[in-house]
Amino acid sequence: MTDYHGAAPLPVASRGSDPADPTETSPAFSDPGLVVLADFMRAVIRDEVNTAFATDFATEGAVCRKAYPHDPREDLLESNYLPALFCWRGSIDPKRFGDKGLDGTESTVQCFWVFPPADELAMTQMAPVLHGIAAALVKAIEAGNGRHPAYVVTGDTDPFAADYGSSILDHGGFWVVDFDGDFRFSEVRIGAAEPLQAIFWQLKVREHHVPGVPDDRGDAIHLTIDQPGDDPIFSQEIWEPTDGESVSGFTDGFSSGFR
Repeated sequence: MTDYHGAAPLPVASRGSDPADPTETSPAFSDPGLVVLADFMRAVIRDEVNTAFATDFATEGAVCRKAYPHDPREDLLESNYLPALFCWRGSIDPKRFGDKGLDGTESTVQCFWVFPPADELAMTQMAPVLHGIAAALVKAIEAGNGRHPAYVVTGDTDPFAADYGSSILDHGGFWVVDFDGDFRFSEVRIGAAEPLQAIFWQLKVREHHVPGVPDDRGDAIHLTIDQPGDDPIFSQEIWEPTDGESVSGFTDGFSSGFR
């Protein structure tokens, strides 16, 4: 039996090796949900903003070359990896969710989209990309309820994934992903280089602790959650036991929520 906190197994699993493709997001130790968020936002930004960004600014490569699951101020990467997305957990608040009788956490996930080095004129012209990135992410996270056609996880059996995209609630193990505050300009210093311009925003995510998942079900941790509107597209499945399968440690109210 394995416990899960969101998408993360307990005991903590090895982070695994870095992907062979250097443009893919590296694993984050003990935090697969953070990688899902980073991959999702990178896919959305590239799909919604990349074509116009490359045309207007004659950039070589993507509007978001790579996503990194850590604070950019802890990095020593070269500027040719930019523009890039950085995501990390700024805080984790343990919670008892009274509405479901569940233990879990609410975390803030802080995000920087870092501009490539540019002269003053180029920065003036690039600055309005703030609106494009914000609009694209609001479309996907708020209006799309954590789905976007550009983000489809290989092997996803969700019947809606092909048309609407894979759910970050499902694959990231989240019950809630919301924006927390505004999009705004900032500066970051990466290594010893001069400060770089960046766009900053923050998410609030909610994850629950799910005890006692059978080890042979670890690749399908499913509990059905009905999202607002009762639209089946917006149903998240984290783990659903089969008939007659019991789960130790759950309250009666929680167990009765299975369907």
